[in-house]
Amino acid sequence: MDQRYRGIALPMWHWLCVLTNRLWTRILRGKTMGKVNSLFQDAQEAREEAQMVYAIADVPHEDYDNYDMLNKLFHALAPHGWEHSSWKNDTCPSLFKEEQHGNACQIFVDYVDPNKREYHHWSVLSYTCTDAEGMLTFQENFDNADKLIIFLTKEV
Repeated sequence: MDQRYRGIALPMWHWLCVLTNRLWTRILRGKTMGKVNSLFQDAQEAREEAQMVYAIADVPHEDYDNYDMLNKLFHALAPHGWEHSSWKNDTCPSLFKEEQHGNACQIFVDYVDPNKREYHHWSVLSYTCTDAEGMLTFQENFDNADKLIIFLTKEV
């Protein structure tokens, strides 16, 4: 869309350039430095909010009783690329991370109550990796979220 200035049609990008030039002129003169600082502060706060990790509050599993462990893992592993991946056809909620070359890893966070698990003797945490074809390449079971976090991040 074009705007007219003294009868001459000018494209919208021209007006954007004019406004940007005027803003920088005022900034350099120091007239709007307070407003600019305020804009930078707002941008910083928005970036921090965008980096905040939310809590998993709902999963498609009936009577799920292990949100504390699920969220502890999620908050510790999300910065390392893990995502919430619970699916209604799985036996329990899970976290997922796509690796190189189509490989993938998944953590299943089962119910605290063994009687609610598909098999009561299963561990509460199951860590599995598959290759690009979906074949299981690694599996390890854990009963403690901290041990799993250390295993995956090598951080204490």
